[in-house]
Amino acid sequence: MNHRLFIQKKSNFDVISQKTTIELRNLVPTIVCKVFVIYDLFNIEENQLQEVQNKVFVDPVTDIVFKYAEDAVNDNFPFSKNYFATEYLPGQYNQRDDSAEQCLVLMNVENVNVKSGLLYVFNNDLSAEDLQKVKNYLINPIESRQKDLSKMEIPANPEATDVPTIEGFITTDINGLEEVYKNFGLSLEMDDLVFIQDHFKSINRNPTETE
Repeated sequence: MNHRLFIQKKSNFDVISQKTTIELRNLVPTIVCKVFVIYDLFNIEENQLQEVQNKVFVDPVTDIVFKYAEDAVNDNFPFSKNYFATEYLPGQYNQRDDSAEQCLVLMNVENVNVKSGLLYVFNNDLSAEDLQKVKNYLINPIESRQKDLSKMEIPANPEATDVPTIEGFITTDINGLEEVYKNFGLSLEMDDLVFIQDHFKSINRNPTETE
């Protein structure tokens, strides 16, 4: 079975929400933000979750746990539509996921996949324009994306693609090297490029674009 948890810190311990609100007020002075950690747990039975929930995912002293996003939102800003979730891009290492999975193994709960993210909930009177501004600020497209809360699935890792090779590099003349130099906008001197060509000649292969 699969399960989803939304974990919020109680008010006296909710440092992340306080810090995020202060940071976002540089964009929207009237904003109030609550932050939740989301855990998507795959291949874990209900009895296993009950056994490990308060030992791995939740601290009963400092945390409040919700099973549904609507409950998490309404407990803070009733009927607010101003919220979104984020997650790491597929293939990005996530320390929180890795640590949780290792803890589960130590408790003899194996073969569970953990995928975490963050839920951001905002005050009801935030405008759509301001919400988009905040979303653009909080989501770094290099490492994260908006999470679809209507789905419960393990994100597929992107397939590795072959790095293109610069064909003919080791056999070309100086004019060909100058063309390579222009096409790739290299910051090297031409003498350096000739040196690189000599190296790849010595190992009898063309370099990849990454190299």
